[in-house]
Amino acid sequence: MLRLAYFSPVPPQRTGIADYSADLLPQLASLADVTLFSDSTSQHTESTLGDITVRHPREFQESRWNYDMALYQMGNSLHHTGIYATAIRNPGIVVLHDYTLHHFVASVTAGKGDFPKYLREMTLEQGMEGARRAWQIKNGAPTPLYDIPLTAGLIGRSVGILVHSEYARQLVSQRHPRSRVAQVSQPIPLPPLLDKSYLRTKLDIPREAFVVITCGINTPEKRIDVVSDTLDAFRELHPDTIWLKSGGKAAEAVPEATTDSLRDWVINVGYVDNLQKLSDYLMASDVCINLRHPTSGETSASCLRALASGTPVVVSDEGWYRELPFDCCPRVVHNGTETVQLEAILDSWHSDRALHLAASRSARQHMADNFQPRNTASAYIEFIESVLRYEV
Repeated sequence: MLRLAYFSPVPPQRTGIADYSADLLPQLASLADVTLFSDSTSQHTESTLGDITVRHPREFQESRWNYDMALYQMGNSLHHTGIYATAIRNPGIVVLHDYTLHHFVASVTAGKGDFPKYLREMTLEQGMEGARRAWQIKNGAPTPLYDIPLTAGLIGRSVGILVHSEYARQLVSQRHPRSRVAQVSQPIPLPPLLDKSYLRTKLDIPREAFVVITCGINTPEKRIDVVSDTLDAFRELHPDTIWLKSGGKAAEAVPEATTDSLRDWVINVGYVDNLQKLSDYLMASDVCINLRHPTSGETSASCLRALASGTPVVVSDEGWYRELPFDCCPRVVHNGTETVQLEAILDSWHSDRALHLAASRSARQHMADNFQPRNTASAYIEFIESVLRYEV
């Protein structure tokens, strides 16, 4: 049985990758001897991990030879600061949740006053052109967060890369053709279907409303300003519409044109730290809006959880979203007519409930066929074994 050192944030940390690991770890531990290295566990978290050994990351260095492979869950937030440093020192397999890590790398280098380290990362990424751009940024030029991924240093120090979409796999393969890279699905359990009327009564949501939900931290990339403008207009024609907002607001979020306090049809539940409760909110909704532009090459877990709950999702016409079935995930092109497109999609589901029911069933079926955690765990093991056998 493989012995794996697994590095990741886990609940109660407020990051989707913590929830990802909570879903994956029990399945992975049934196929391998897994030790979780994390500094964010709680007594409740450890009780949900079963027999998985939990150790602090600082203990890994002296025991690294006890493991066949290290797995690093890497995202674009400061939750991964220690994981990134360990992955650079001790090469293993990196699970790249965001193809672009420029936000993270800039924050832990230049953002902390270490410009030489940022310069080094930019040079690794683009050679002398990268060095020139770094100096321009230091002198006030905009930071190219989405144009320059800053993953070359990490990928170059890894023995393998796992990603969650064909889109991301192609990006890595084209830029790093000598790297071992494979796609695995996100592990998203199917929650049991519950009666929508029951859930709305439980959650204090009007039973006859047309409920549109948005999830996650409110950042400019999620186009919440577009959603806000669309729902303002849509509700003039369909006054039964309710906007259910789940998640927090980032410091750099775009201010909304109308504050929630002036809208009696907005229900803002804030950050939901319980996946079961989030599933209830998603299942109680009619539609989820999950736009992302520009994209960091990520796969949206909130989008997938909505689909698993049987809630159709309106997405952006780019990146990984194009791999989703159109009947349950119609796409919005970001060309200046987003509100018109979004309003038309919402209207089609509001006016044709048979069409909406078909989309809901398609969503659940897609998740059942492609995103079961046990299959993700098996794909992990298959890839790890291929790397250990030096198979390209």
